[in-house]
Amino acid sequence: MKNTMTSISQKVFMLMVCLMGAAYAFGQDASQSSSSSSQTTTSTTTAPVADATMWYSNPIVWVIGAVVILVVIVAAMRGGNKSTSEVSRKVTTTTQIKED
Repeated sequence: MKNTMTSISQKVFMLMVCLMGAAYAFGQDASQSSSSSSQTTTSTTTAPVADATMWYSNPIVWVIGAVVILVVIVAAMRGGNKSTSEVSRKVTTTTQIKED
């Protein structure tokens, strides 16, 4: 029992060491070269303009979208009523009674 616990604790310890080593390796910055030359990097980014030119800010899009949703809802409501059918049955029985 004692050997089993020692073996398990050693395996868990080695697992934790490996995981910490991997986390440390992923957390490193890019390596710097030891040469004396310097390098500068510039980058520019442009964000989309959030004004009236965007399609979702146009009120016509919202109105058309609402109309389409309403048409779909109405069609679903009316289509549900057609699926039910009414069955009627008329049964007529005649009996003849003979009198003695």
